[in-house]
Order: sequence, then C-alpha cells, then structure tokens
Amino acid sequence: MSMHVEESSGDALPADVDPLYPRSHPRPPRNWVNDPNGLVHHNGRWHLFAQASPHSATGGDICWWHADSADLVHWTDRGIALRPHLGDDSRADRDGVWSGNAVSSDGDLVAFYSAFRTDAAWQPMLSAISGDDGRTFVADGTVLATAPEIVVLPDGTRTTVNTLRDPFVWADPDPDALGEPAWSLILGAGLEVVDPGDGPDRYAAVLRFVSNDLESWTYAGVFHHLPVPTPGTVPDTGEMWECPAYAEIPDGTGELVSVLIVCGWYRTPFPARAIALLSRSSGDELRQYTSLFLEDGDALYAPSLLHAPDGRVLLWGWIQERRDISESVAAGWTGALTFPRELTIRDGALASWPVAELDALRAAPVPVTEEKFTIPVAAEVLVDGNAGPVTVHLRSGSTDLTFGLDPSSGQATVGAVILDAATTSIDGRPWFRVFLDGSVIEAFTSAGRASTTRTYPVGHTGWTARVEGATGSVHVWNLRGPAVLADPR
Repeated sequence: MSMHVEESSGDALPADVDPLYPRSHPRPPRNWVNDPNGLVHHNGRWHLFAQASPHSATGGDICWWHADSADLVHWTDRGIALRPHLGDDSRADRDGVWSGNAVSSDGDLVAFYSAFRTDAAWQPMLSAISGDDGRTFVADGTVLATAPEIVVLPDGTRTTVNTLRDPFVWADPDPDALGEPAWSLILGAGLEVVDPGDGPDRYAAVLRFVSNDLESWTYAGVFHHLPVPTPGTVPDTGEMWECPAYAEIPDGTGELVSVLIVCGWYRTPFPARAIALLSRSSGDELRQYTSLFLEDGDALYAPSLLHAPDGRVLLWGWIQERRDISESVAAGWTGALTFPRELTIRDGALASWPVAELDALRAAPVPVTEEKFTIPVAAEVLVDGNAGPVTVHLRSGSTDLTFGLDPSSGQATVGAVILDAATTSIDGRPWFRVFLDGSVIEAFTSAGRASTTRTYPVGHTGWTARVEGATGSVHVWNLRGPAVLADPR
C-alpha cells in the first residue's frame, strides 16, 4: 500500500492571485507539473495525466495528476490518480511514478509508467489498472518489459543498455507481429557499443516490444537508433532518447508517414529539445527518415501523443519555466501543459495547429484601434497576412514583446523566435495565431510551425498594444478561464 502524499494548502490558489499563472492552460491548481502522460480517450471523455508533485513547487515524490474533459477545453480536476509507494523498499516505484502513457482496453484504463528509485540506474516499466475512469489505479509492481543483455543493431553491432525508460504503448494490429489484437510498446534507451573500434561508441535508441494482452511483452528489436553527436545538432540524441511517442499520420495521398518523437537527455544540464523523425517505413526500424526540431521555441519538452477515436493525432507538451526556481517557489507553482495540438502532414512535412475545439476559448473581442489599446493578460491574437506585413508591439511594465507576420518573406516572429510562415493554410491565406496566457506564449503559423516561450512582466496587469501595419488584419479576443475546475463530487 502506498503512503499518502499530503496536498499542499494555502489561503488562495495561484490562479486567483498571480497574473503570471496560465489560467486557460491545463495544470494542477498549485505546485509542480511536468511531463504529460496517459493521454487517452476513454468512455466518451478525454483524459489527461501528468507528472506532478502535490506538495512542492520543486518536484519530488512525483505522482500522476489527472484531469478529464468532454471538449478538450474545459477540464475537471480529478486529483492524484497514481502515487509512488513511498518508503516501501520492495517496490520499484518507491520514489516516484514517472513518464509513460495509458490506453483504453476492455472498459479499463491501463497505465504504463517508469518506476523511479534514487538507488537505481534504470527505470523499469510497470503498469496499473483503473476501473473507475482513472480516478484510482491498482499497481501490482510487476516489471513488464526489460531489454536483452545484448542489443544487436541492424548492422550487427553489439551493444549493452545503460539507460532505459518512458514507455509509450499503442494499438498495433500488425500481422507480422502477433496478429490481432496486438499492441506495441517503445522505450527510450542509451546504448554502449561492446567493441566500438573506429565506429561510434554510444547510441541513442528506441527499443520496441509487442504484446497481445498488455501483460506479457516480447522484445521485438531496435525501433530506431542514431550515434550520439555533438550536443545541439539535429537530430539531437543527447546521451539517450527519452519520452518517445509514435504515430502514423496520413499524408493526404493515401499513404502513412511514421512520426517518432523523442527528446535528447543529458546527465549535465543542456537545453535539449524535442525532435520529430519522419519516415515512410513503419513496423520495423525507421530506415529512411528526415528530422527536425518539433517546434521553434525553447520552452516545450517531453511531448506526448493521443491517438483520437476520430483519427486525429493530438499532442500535449510540458511548458518549462524560464525563471529562477526560487521565483516559482515563491509563486507556489511551476510549469504548465500546452494547449492540445493536432499533428498533420502537409507537403511531406510535419505540421501542428491548435485543435479546432480551442475556438471555444474565445470570449469577448478586444477592439483594435490605430492608437494604443489594451490586451488582457489572457488573450488570443490572430494576425491575417492578406493585407501585407503586420507587427504587434506589446509592453507590460518594463517588458516588451513584439510579434508579427511578413507574408512576402514567409516569416513570422515572436520575440527572438523566427517561424516559417511561407506555406498558407488550407483556406489559402497566411496567418499567425498567438495565445498569451499569463507568462505563457504559444504561437502557430499557417505553415504549421509552432513556438512555446515564456515571459515574466513584473506587476503584469495586461499589455499596452500598438499595431504597425493594417489594424484591420489584427483580431484579439479575451481567453476564457480557468481551464481546470474542481471536481464537483
């Protein structure tokens, strides 16, 4: 039986008193949150789980927080669903319930997660089952999938595993695997070559396992691997790949593109970013691929995917802080989760946009004038590029923020970030969509590029705005909030 983790308490929630708190984004009401996990549609509702510390803004004793929604916009806080077995030395998850995902199967939710112990080099994969729509889980502590002692790469290179974690499971009725029903599971790994010679001595990898019952898993080989390069190169392997996620997305011609998302992890601090690897092959290792940074901002990490019942592939990510941790502790909260995005393939490239449901966040429009006007703390700004280049200048206290769209150059900018805006949207017009929510900035172009960044104006009460260009091309709405409401039960 797990020990109870006390929820922190206070006189007021950060959402009620802190203008930097992103009220329209999903996150627990206070304290630490990081990787989104267990993204699943189950019994008619969307379920969102995420790593969270219920009693600290600095992490520790990581649990899975749970919220669910009927519309991807309004979420109900279901509290902590999955807890570590604190103090139980017999359990692999003694010190934390870390990254993973969940699937819906035979009326139950089945969660797969990395079991964390401070005295273990690896994070073995465990599972837990919920029969009450994710409110509580039962975990028996059985380790489900382990790598072989020697991992052989497709070219015959022999390696050993030095790091392994972060399960991602999806329904995969592959007749070449186990027949239907079948499931695939991938784990992020770091590999060391047994006898490197003149070749690489380390690889970042994703290993694949298969099952037809979600309980017994068979090792099925290396799903993808790359030699460890110089930090910051694309694709960025880090010392291993963590937080893998996978989907096959139609390209509009009747073919599927395999999309593998990974994050490079380093033992020493380094600003690693999420990478997307695209391939026309599937099932076995991704042989021919292209790679790119998943987005152009610096705050998104550890994204995960949801295979929606309507065929869409949806993505959430962790929005990291870009301020000193002492400021987060003083504020009583750290981190947030992105808005849900839909991934598509456009002209052979990966594109992401806010899900259509987010239009419901628009509240009262804000009048845009040729003189200075005010944009609230939580707002959406849509820049239409049909009338030529437009720049929006914002100021809050001593903080300046500028973003704009220049259709002639095919670029959009938000702060120092430059995004591709050369490809027009399906309706034939270039646009740039920016969500301002407290300290969070999420931006999207009609080319399908995205950016997540942070800003921390002191004494933030809203933005004084000025438009350079056609004011009629700028549309602003208040954002509804809060996104997450307390469980009424």
